[in-house]
Amino acid sequence: AVFIVIFLVCLTIERVEVSAAVEKADDGNWYYYNEYGIDYSYTGIAKNEYGWWRIEEGKVDFNYNGVAKNENGWWKISNGKVDFNYNGVAKNENGWWKINNGKVDFGYNGVAKNENGWWKISNGKVDFSYNGLAKNENGWWKISNGKVDFNYTGVARNEYGYWYVSNGKVIFDYTGTGDGCGSFWRFTNGKIEPICDVEVLTAMLYCEACGECDEGKYAVMSVIANRKKSSSFPNTYYEVLTQKGQFSPYASGKLVKVLDEQKYNNETNCRQVVIDVIENGVTGDWLYFWSKSFYDSKPDGERPPEDTIQQIGNQVFWKNWFR
Repeated sequence: AVFIVIFLVCLTIERVEVSAAVEKADDGNWYYYNEYGIDYSYTGIAKNEYGWWRIEEGKVDFNYNGVAKNENGWWKISNGKVDFNYNGVAKNENGWWKINNGKVDFGYNGVAKNENGWWKISNGKVDFSYNGLAKNENGWWKISNGKVDFNYTGVARNEYGYWYVSNGKVIFDYTGTGDGCGSFWRFTNGKIEPICDVEVLTAMLYCEACGECDEGKYAVMSVIANRKKSSSFPNTYYEVLTQKGQFSPYASGKLVKVLDEQKYNNETNCRQVVIDVIENGVTGDWLYFWSKSFYDSKPDGERPPEDTIQQIGNQVFWKNWFR
């Protein structure tokens, strides 16, 4: 009886010693062994004294490069071996993953890079559906379909507001004025606030009629308002003012400069004219105007007939295009 007990104890010790391991066989390949020998049913990650290894049907797969899991987590594999030095973004059949020290970091939310670019990560995984702004330790970035768009320059938004982006990155020290996305904008330390219609129209009226009499100012503002209501023109003030080939202060850049310098704030009459026309209506049905000097420089046939125009101050106004 004593002999049998000793035999069983020794057998138990022997089985513990040969339990799961990764070892090299006589054929030169490395295999995953359980207590009975090579376990061809095993696929996963197992370790030995040399590291952690990707196992495919019992055999170390030295050709595997990607992300695989075991009971301890998901791991970055390079040439069959867990790469504990890897920090970046790697993929498998389930997606692209943020790796820290060789392990997928499911708690990571931000922007990380690999050899293919910079990516928006949500809960450790690249979010290819994301479009907007996201940040990492290097700044805030414009994301298009999950990837940082380094070619983007313009306006973008997140839950904190609108921001000025240059070459894919929010520029927090940018201050100025610009337009896009259906509005004029004022930039202050990278953050953007839309400029209201009244202010933009005041600036345009300042450009077009600063030196004109009140009647002339009302006439110019009436042209703008009539265009917004006309089916022949766009239906927003922004689109009316920025329509190609129409208002020269916009085309030349003068309007944006005036908005930036805000000189029109000293022209309180321009603002009042804008408000009066918006709230109380236009003073005429005109859709077009030129300076009188420009009108006089045009030969007959290249300008509206004199009996269709109305001169107010130094400008002429008419309703129907003459060509």
